[in-house]
Amino acid sequence: MKDRELQRRIERAVDEGLSCLEPTEAQCAQIARRAMAEKRARGVRMPAALVLALIMLALTMSAAAAAALLSLRQMVEQQAVPLANQTQDESYTAEDTEWLIRLAEENGITLSQRTMEQISFELSKGKGYFKEELLMALAKAEFGPDPSAWTLEEQSWFDGVCAAIGFLPEKEKAVPEGGEGAKDPVLQAAEAYIHARYGQDVPLNDPEKYKTGVQYINGDADGAFPGMYWSVAYYPQYLEGGEYWVYVNDAFQVLGEETRPGLQADAGILEVRNHYRSLYSWNPGWWSQEVVQSFQKRALMAKDTWQKAYCALARTTYPDIDPQAVSPQAAEDAALEYLHMTPREYEPRVLRMGAVYIGSDQGPVWKILLQSDNNNWLAEVDAMTGSVLRARQQPPGVSWHEWYQWYYILVLDSTLEEVENTWVDQAPPTLESYG
Repeated sequence: MKDRELQRRIERAVDEGLSCLEPTEAQCAQIARRAMAEKRARGVRMPAALVLALIMLALTMSAAAAAALLSLRQMVEQQAVPLANQTQDESYTAEDTEWLIRLAEENGITLSQRTMEQISFELSKGKGYFKEELLMALAKAEFGPDPSAWTLEEQSWFDGVCAAIGFLPEKEKAVPEGGEGAKDPVLQAAEAYIHARYGQDVPLNDPEKYKTGVQYINGDADGAFPGMYWSVAYYPQYLEGGEYWVYVNDAFQVLGEETRPGLQADAGILEVRNHYRSLYSWNPGWWSQEVVQSFQKRALMAKDTWQKAYCALARTTYPDIDPQAVSPQAAEDAALEYLHMTPREYEPRVLRMGAVYIGSDQGPVWKILLQSDNNNWLAEVDAMTGSVLRARQQPPGVSWHEWYQWYYILVLDSTLEEVENTWVDQAPPTLESYG
């Protein structure tokens, strides 16, 4: 084939499919150099127009390769699900977990930092990650971190994925006729029911007070109700708000309800803790300083003042974080170095469980919890200098539940020791005893 005819065909292909591509100067120079090198090697005269056409063709091939990236759904359906079905275990193998993480990264799917830490933690033990949890993490990367806010179609798709790997015996969620628009009359029926039963002042439509989740479910599959039905959940975003679930059929009749009251004035300290966990995070080490301050204030209104947690919190202060203080991440790094672990050694096998900023007579302190498979530590770091003040390890032969209590990360070890030393069983202290 003559050079000019070849040139015309390439130019035609470029004109038809690649008119939107504009190569950078660096890309043009690189491909031109390759083309000229090929010319010199073969002793063939290559017109400048043909060189440009080849440049555009090469760019097209690169664009086509980029376009071949897997979408989240393609990756899950074509790769993650078949891998999950190769074994009966609840977890992927370590090798499959690592491969799926690499595949996600190569396809631009970014998992949360906390998920990656948890996956690294499991891999460090030679174990893979739980199948359903990894698939959920991938779905959250695409649809958003809150599954209750996913569209009905997204919920149905993920439900099908769970059924495909055997996590569910059969698919339960579906998309109704009318799609997302079918939710509107259902929400109206659920709201009317709650307002009639619990009062018109329940602020269900205030997004700062309530978050709404809607699911369309096959009751014959989940066994709750016959036929298709709707589950409408109202999640409170404030402590005093009640939590509501209302179940509605396609005729907009309420089939049932479940409720959890909001935080009551006479709540015990564990009830206060549970509400804060539900609203913010199960781990106090991940709460903001404002939430910690609010929690202490509300916890000290609890009725069960004889609880050790109450006594410890009452002896603790939570000042505003000094702008000059080291970051909690820097404090965690200092604690890990103090425990003679280099980053490469500790990152894969230690979970950072957060830090709490606590006041003391000597200055503010970051209280830190670090967890691993066999060893767990509580550390205290000077919040202004970053130096480690104290670190203690879970004793050998002592279980986690024997060694650690939920409030330990919220108070200094010296306060815990003071509470233990002054503790008298079944003798509730008076408020005056806290000073």
